[in-house]
Amino acid sequence: MKKIAILTTLLCSLTLISIYAQNNYRNIENFKAGTVLLFQDCETDIFETDPTGRNVIWDYSGLKQTAITTTQWMVVPDSVREADDFPETTLIEKYSDGRSVFLKADKSKTYLLGFTDEQSKIKIRYPQPVLIAKRPFSYDEKATEPYTTSFTVNGMELSGKGVVSIEANGFGTLILPNKTYQNTLRIKIIQKQSDTLKQYNSTSETTVITYVWFDKNHSSALLKMTETKSQYHSDKRIEYLISETVK
Repeated sequence: MKKIAILTTLLCSLTLISIYAQNNYRNIENFKAGTVLLFQDCETDIFETDPTGRNVIWDYSGLKQTAITTTQWMVVPDSVREADDFPETTLIEKYSDGRSVFLKADKSKTYLLGFTDEQSKIKIRYPQPVLIAKRPFSYDEKATEPYTTSFTVNGMELSGKGVVSIEANGFGTLILPNKTYQNTLRIKIIQKQSDTLKQYNSTSETTVITYVWFDKNHSSALLKMTETKSQYHSDKRIEYLISETVK
């Protein structure tokens, strides 16, 4: 009986190790310079994010494409002039719509240092950077960190602070218009931010909720669903990955 009990315990332990290893994602946002991503923008009439849990099937095969696609290049800091404003940058995301996102990344985490937008002429800094990815990450795992903001819009200076919470709350199959992905991890990111306009001492509150799905074959999210809410603005965006290549 003792041998049977030991064997049962061993099998249970091996099963738990196997489950943990299966759901342990090390590639989340773990980009190399030279990576090129292409995303398809979609209409937001389908913005359903439930359910959560294990062995979920998320069927987004009915997403309607817009005429917009966005290319994203991963480049080294030396190739972007504005990188001097973000000296801790290790990697930059350059977008075909004129945005540049400045990142600080190592093996275990990726932080957002700031971004610039050529169209709106906005430059935002995060003196205490924003956690955007943690590696490895597994189903039911959570991470929460504070951050601070500093930026100028139309000559008005704003500064603030926020908290970002990341939770892997789903595991299963993701069905997109272009492909079906097995063994995907769904991550929910909640970013709550409070900014103060220095000239008028007025405060605005913004909440950004993002859902992203990852598999183990891509560093990029396969699907991104983002909802932004504040006193002055609300917006939704959906886009899915068409391709990820490394040059």
